[in-house]
Amino acid sequence: MRAPIGLRIRNYRKIKALSQSGLARSVQISPSYLNLIEANKRHVGGSLLHRIAQKLEVEIHDLTGESEQRLINELMEAFADPVLASQNLNAQDAHIIVAQIPKIAKALHRVYRGYLDVNAAANAISNRLQSDPLFSQLLHQMLSQITAIRSGAEILRDVKSIPTEQREGFYNSIFDESRALSDVARSLIA
Repeated sequence: MRAPIGLRIRNYRKIKALSQSGLARSVQISPSYLNLIEANKRHVGGSLLHRIAQKLEVEIHDLTGESEQRLINELMEAFADPVLASQNLNAQDAHIIVAQIPKIAKALHRVYRGYLDVNAAANAISNRLQSDPLFSQLLHQMLSQITAIRSGAEILRDVKSIPTEQREGFYNSIFDESRALSDVARSLIA
């Protein structure tokens, strides 16, 4: 699918406050043909594109949209991602967004790249955590300590007639396990 050159021609023409018939006359084509070009229903290139660019006082690459085509391709990649695939966005949607609201197109691309970067980082961390034996050992230790804390707390909650000495023992056990859990957590982030 072609880059939306016609829409860019229309936008630049309006910026220059030129009428469609005025621009058409100055580049030696009919207004109806320029209308088709601006509606992206006719391809424009070669010397006609050069004449239009000169009259609009812009560079050809501003009209051909090489960077926009790259952005369209990148949006198409984003649209094909499983996260967005259910939205049924297509090439025409990408062309329209890039041509009519380029800031939004760039923002979408930036968000998608950020999403890919975060996803890659999460996968890298996940892989590291799964393959790191020390991490596995520390997680197991943390789960054991959490279980001990929970068991002690449940006993204190559920059994009302615990002698004071035993109750103090449960409190001390919970305190000791909590301290050990904090130490393990610190070693994970150190």
